[in-house]
Amino acid sequence: MMIDFCFGGDDFLKTSADVFIQVGHLEIDFTFEFDKVLYKFKRSTSNPKVVIFNNDIENPKTVSDLRAFLKSNYNCPNALSFRELVNLTSRIWGKGNFNPNLPLNFDNSRFYDQTTKYLLVLFDLYNDVSKQRSEQANLESRKSSLKGAFDQDLIARKLKKTELEPKKKELLELEDKTETLKTNLSKYTTNISEIVNQRSLSIKKDKDLLLKLLDYEEQRLFRTEKSLAFGSFANKKQFSKLVDYFPNVNLEKLKKIERFHSGVTKLLKNEIKVEKLSIEQNIQSYKEQISDLDTQLEEVFKLKEKPSLLIDDLLSLTIKTKEIKQQIDYRELSDSIDEKVKIGKEEGKRLKLDKLEGVSNILYEEIADVISTIYEDPAIPHFIFSDKNYEFSSNGDTGTGKCFSNMISLDISLLMNTKLPFFIHDSAVLKNIEVNAVNNIVNNYNSITNDKQIFISIDEITKYSTKTQKIIAETEFLTLSSSKLAFNKKWEKQ
Repeated sequence: MMIDFCFGGDDFLKTSADVFIQVGHLEIDFTFEFDKVLYKFKRSTSNPKVVIFNNDIENPKTVSDLRAFLKSNYNCPNALSFRELVNLTSRIWGKGNFNPNLPLNFDNSRFYDQTTKYLLVLFDLYNDVSKQRSEQANLESRKSSLKGAFDQDLIARKLKKTELEPKKKELLELEDKTETLKTNLSKYTTNISEIVNQRSLSIKKDKDLLLKLLDYEEQRLFRTEKSLAFGSFANKKQFSKLVDYFPNVNLEKLKKIERFHSGVTKLLKNEIKVEKLSIEQNIQSYKEQISDLDTQLEEVFKLKEKPSLLIDDLLSLTIKTKEIKQQIDYRELSDSIDEKVKIGKEEGKRLKLDKLEGVSNILYEEIADVISTIYEDPAIPHFIFSDKNYEFSSNGDTGTGKCFSNMISLDISLLMNTKLPFFIHDSAVLKNIEVNAVNNIVNNYNSITNDKQIFISIDEITKYSTKTQKIIAETEFLTLSSSKLAFNKKWEKQ
């Protein structure tokens, strides 16, 4: 963890609180060498965000400055921060990156895009994906901005899908009317009488039809009111007058007939009242429409003296046309962006999977080379990538030691074939692997050159081969034992 701390990590602070309780905070001095030039640094656990460069206490730097310095001097890929590049393969107890079946994950990792980005960047396959994601982000931003404009009424109301075609039809009608009005207006000085005559004739035809309908309804009203009036009982005086003219008339029979008619009328009276109300409403509606036509007719006759009315009509039509056109344009723009977003997502998914398949093929070959130096005739692990997740298949050999060896082979492959500058393997990575396999792994570690570094912690050295012990002795920088404690103090961790 202290080595990780020197490389700008923060996990030492989170996992080693017992150290600070027992021995207090630490001030750590460390040195990097680049192009045969030494760079000295000092970082304290009590104030870990501050780093002293080359003993320049007067001008303290930040841990971000340290990370930027390391990224530049290790020539790291631009698309990854320094910590993004080295943190995953710094496999130290407590970091949570120890699952050999998910070697690209931390315990709390839920960010598959970060995982895939990491691999694509390392193998120089990220440019096309990055470009597509940038374009997709722009589309998503446009979609969000347009939705916000609709929601806040900053632009024309968004049409529903069912409104689009009727609005297009209405727009065509408005454009036709506008063109007709423009033509009429341009010919105003020569054919104003024709315009007036045409419009007045059209209005007059509509009015004549309404007058006929009004007359028909008024006749119906007259008959209905007469029906309601019919059915009153005739009184004795009225029947007595009949006797003067018809002495032999049967008055009792007449009264009986009158009572029958009155009974029928009472039964129909409510229905007749409803019909009368409907007729009266029709009459009122026709009168209002006739009055409106009379007003229109007056306006038409004013055209001879006031051509501005035509201009007002043209302006109203133009405004209405523009409003509907904007509604249609924004709806079609929204639909177009939605479709592009949908297509972009599918294209991004396809592109990412194509590139990841390329990574999988590269890693399969590289891991096969490494794992074959650890085991004789081994099952070759391989990555299977999907859109949302991945599998690191052990290819049938699920033994614990073999799975950890698979993860180690992955890290070695990344170190040898990418810009990964180093990795760290804690003793917990190696302790579950059989002795002979560890001998081969250590030999692999030792064979790596090309200015890359490997930091390991390993226990029980005496159980390994003489060659392995010799490699460890020649490359070790710190040996701890019961008599040689890391902090000159021993305690039980709570």
